[in-house]
Order: sequence, then C-alpha cells, then structure tokens
Amino acid sequence: MVKKNLISNSLAIGLILCFLLTAGCEKGNEEADVVFTYTGSSFTDTGILQCLPGILCFTEFDSGEQVPLCSRPNCMHDHAASKEERDRCYAIYPGDIVTAFFWKQKIYVFSREGVNHIVVYQSNPDGTGRTKINETDFDINRYRPFVLNGVLYIPGNILYYADDGEAEEETDYFIAAYDLNKNTFSIVTDIHHDLGNNSLTGTYKEKLVYFLNEVNDSETQEEWISSGAYYLLDPQNGSVEKLIDQNDGVYYSNSRLWYFIQNGDEYTLHMLDLESNHTQTMGTTDSPVAYIIDGKLVLYSDLNDWQKQVVPSDGYQDYLIVLDTRGSTDRYSAAEGIIRSQDYLNSEDKIVYMKRVE
Repeated sequence: MVKKNLISNSLAIGLILCFLLTAGCEKGNEEADVVFTYTGSSFTDTGILQCLPGILCFTEFDSGEQVPLCSRPNCMHDHAASKEERDRCYAIYPGDIVTAFFWKQKIYVFSREGVNHIVVYQSNPDGTGRTKINETDFDINRYRPFVLNGVLYIPGNILYYADDGEAEEETDYFIAAYDLNKNTFSIVTDIHHDLGNNSLTGTYKEKLVYFLNEVNDSETQEEWISSGAYYLLDPQNGSVEKLIDQNDGVYYSNSRLWYFIQNGDEYTLHMLDLESNHTQTMGTTDSPVAYIIDGKLVLYSDLNDWQKQVVPSDGYQDYLIVLDTRGSTDRYSAAEGIIRSQDYLNSEDKIVYMKRVE
C-alpha cells in the first residue's frame, strides 16, 4: 500500500510539474489573460485547473489524468479524513471553490465560505504557501469569468434575506472586478435589482461581451426569451453599448456573435461581426443549438449520430471537453473526456477519459 501511494504521488508531482512549466504561456482567447470553462475551472496550455467539490485538481489534456494539486508526500486528499488532515492537504479548501486560475506563477482560488462571503487565497503552483489575501461581503458566480489585463471580471451578487433569515427575499446583481496586482475588489457596472440573468460571454478589444436580462413577472415565456440583450462593456469607465436584443441561442467567438431568430418551425441564423459592425444572415436550420469548436460555430443539425452522442461541453484552442452519453441514461451519468477538435469533427473515437490519480 505504501509503495502504491509513493508511485501515485510521484506521478501526481510529475503532472503538477508539467502544469508548472507550461501554465499561462498563451492567452488563447482574444485579449484574455486567462480562459475559463463554463464552471469556473480554467485552462492552461497542457490541461485544466479544475474546481471540483471542495478540492482543486489539475487534469492533463493528453492523458486525461486528474491529480489533486497537492505536492505533500502520501497525502490522501480525503474529505472524510480528520480536520487536521484536511487542513494539511494543499488541494482541499474550507469552502466551495467557485473559481481558480494560474497567473504570474501563482494559483488564485476564490472560495465561498458563507452567505455573501468569498475568501481569496493565493498559493504556489504546487499548493504550498497558501495565504488568505482578501475577502468580500458579496457572492460571485462561477459562470464564465475572464482575466483581462491583470483584472478578474466575474458576475457578482448580494443576497438579502427576510427577517426569519431563511427565505431569500431580494438579490442585487453586478459585474465585479478583482485587480490581481493590487489585490482589491471593485464593481464595474450598475447594480441591477432582481435580474433573471447576468453573465459574461467573451472579450473584445479590452472590452467584455456582457449579457443582461431583467425579470418582469407579467412576461410570458416567449416574451422573457426575447427580453434579454447583449452589450459591449468597457470595464474602465462602465459604459455599455447594446449589441443585440436576444436571450437564448447566442454564441460568441473571435469577435463574432451568432444568434438564432425563430420563424415558425425554423430558425434563422444571424452573425454580427464586431470588427465591421455588420450583421449578415447565415441561413436557416431546424434547431437553435450549436457549439463553438476551434473558434468556429458548428450547428447541432450538421452533426452526425456519433457526434450527437459525444456532446461538446467546452473547448480551448484545439481541445474539446466532451460528455460521452453512449450507454448512459442522461448527461449527468455521461463519461467526461477530452478529444482534439479535428478528431471530433472527423468522428474519430480518440477520446481520452478523465481519470483520478491519487
């Protein structure tokens, strides 16, 4: 048992060293310094810094091997262990890890440790030297943050509770900014009350593509779907420029915003080029579902049967994260894996499945 632990730990440290040597070498998405997944994890050139429940892991693209980001010898990284043992593990954090990323030779972890309470930690890439460097009196959302020019931009909110302290009564929404050089928080948008959604979609020329949808209780479902809008947000002065009125079926990559408009049983695909500020009609389809693969829009209706069972969930440069639903009852029981974009588009079954290495 000891021999197995030593071998596993040696492999884990080797993967962590691979992460150390290559993380943060490329920007990968327009001007963004760090590119994130849709669940708050972040990409490096060789893999993914993953925010799993209560533990921080690194998953290598080519092998799919997933290791807790802890270089402490013989550590079991076990949530069921004693508090003393959990506190010694470099990969386990006291709260829910909302997002984490590598920047300027340091790991930054944003941990939710109470209502309207986020704690920011900084550590060395192997997990050592963890230090609490800031905390907030508001919450943040893990859905697609961005680091741009040394500043983390992330959706934020403040929850207000009724007098009984249990039922959520009201919520304020905004985009928060965390300056990584100064270790300070600020709010860069107006504060909106009781929104239906508030999120970031991408970056364009040091600006942020920003989605905003306010709730109106009297709206029908169809009215709500068409009531949201996408904006170009300048985080330096808070100014916004409306791009399109649209809520659902919108995709962004490389200065292009694609969106669907329903016409009876069909959907018309439009594309707004932010460089030229020109919109063109791209054609019609029977489904408003699409994927961004290698920076390009791929329609669900154009996928073959194999591709529809191996569903893309995210992507970075020439890699795709996919959910293999073959043999599963739903997406939640699907096997998660990594495949090169061109192999996926060619329907070549070269998926590397993610596997935990202790």
